[in-house]
Amino acid sequence: HSSANILYFELAKKLYPNSGYNVETGGYLQNLRNSTSIAKVRDYHKKYYRPENLVLTITGRIDEQELFETLRKTEEKVLRKRAAQPAESFQRPWQTPLAKINLTEDLIFEIEYPSDDETTGSVVAAWRLPEYISENIEMLEAYKLIMKYLTTTQVSPFEVAFVENRDPLATSVSSDTLEIKEPALLIQFENVPIDRIDEVIPKMEKLLRRIVNDGPEKFDLERISNFIDRVVINNLKEMENSPHLFLPDASVLDMLYGEKPEHLKT
Repeated sequence: HSSANILYFELAKKLYPNSGYNVETGGYLQNLRNSTSIAKVRDYHKKYYRPENLVLTITGRIDEQELFETLRKTEEKVLRKRAAQPAESFQRPWQTPLAKINLTEDLIFEIEYPSDDETTGSVVAAWRLPEYISENIEMLEAYKLIMKYLTTTQVSPFEVAFVENRDPLATSVSSDTLEIKEPALLIQFENVPIDRIDEVIPKMEKLLRRIVNDGPEKFDLERISNFIDRVVINNLKEMENSPHLFLPDASVLDMLYGEKPEHLKT
């Protein structure tokens, strides 16, 4: 596994304890060798590879009547099979309530992983949001925008504080979002000297407090507007050039976590 994978799974254990989000979906080699059987594979396929757990996203110029006629034949075939052999009741995946984070624990932890350079390491800070992704997608987009503002380009607050100075603590700072049932925001610091890793989190917290205390008047609104314009333009380009790649992001998320018809619209 790469360092990024190792970091993610260890972090997910803290953010989402006792959930499927911290499980390697491809399986571990030891388990594949020792416990996988054809019976398990067939049972899993029967349980999850079924029409109720499928979302069909159609893009492009099509003959709607011909398409739906073809789909009708497939649906009728499925219904005939179900009538002859009723299926087990279906439980929608990822609906189990997530366990709360134990905030009484020390949530700062270290892990070791193989590396060609033992003099540096990575630091990741994460925040699990206190609401479902389907409840307020607009706020999630606002979070993603502010994370981009804080970490992207050489003039961003985090790049200036941690990279672009005479005493850098990292070679780069980046942000990411886990778009799952209860999303999480991540900030990652790359190539931090091992003997200075403990400096990162206190400095990050001090920087965030200063940004909050300075208030919105200190924000570079021109940079924020540029980010918004760029996202809109990129989305329009993807809708035009690759709708088959762009639209499933929304339709699959809605299938997994949407609770009302209007959730897909937002």
